Amino acid sequence: MVEKYRDFTFKILMIFPLFACLLLIDSWILPQNKINDTIISYSERTISSRKKFSSRKSSYMTCYKFFTKKGYEFSTEKRFVDENDVIIQYSYIFKNITSVKSQKEDYTNKLVSGLNGLNLLLFQCLVLTSIISMMILHLSINGFYNIILSNSFLLFILLYFWGFSN
Repeated sequence: MVEKYRDFTFKILMIFPLFACLLLIDSWILPQNKINDTIISYSERTISSRKKFSSRKSSYMTCYKFFTKKGYEFSTEKRFVDENDVIIQYSYIFKNITSVKSQKEDYTNKLVSGLNGLNLLLFQCLVLTSIISMMILHLSINGFYNIILSNSFLLFILLYFWGFSN
């Protein structure tokens, strides 16, 4: 079974480093677009939980999600953007928001939407594990299953947090 699916698995694992290269080119080499925009609405993202022996729910706020007049969306980690007029900087290919600034403050370090914050860290882990997996793909059947499951688990966690913050 390992021999049957080794080439297919190698091709699937190749997607993540190639996509990472494309993201790096988009974020660092190609010029960034800047626009002036106005925030028209926002929402609070909260997580509700119930303790094991508690009868009431507790909730806490994780981030603010902002919507702009020109159709852009971004989230900041527990930091409210005080002004409505902002300058948004985004990447050329994927339209990933890389910077948000107002007249008074820079909110770039607090961005969590797109490929920022935890999503960037999880994507880097996924790329690193896929590269390591491609180098040791000739393992036994148990090692082959571990490679598939570890990369699938990281991909699932990344997609979950990406969906939550976006």
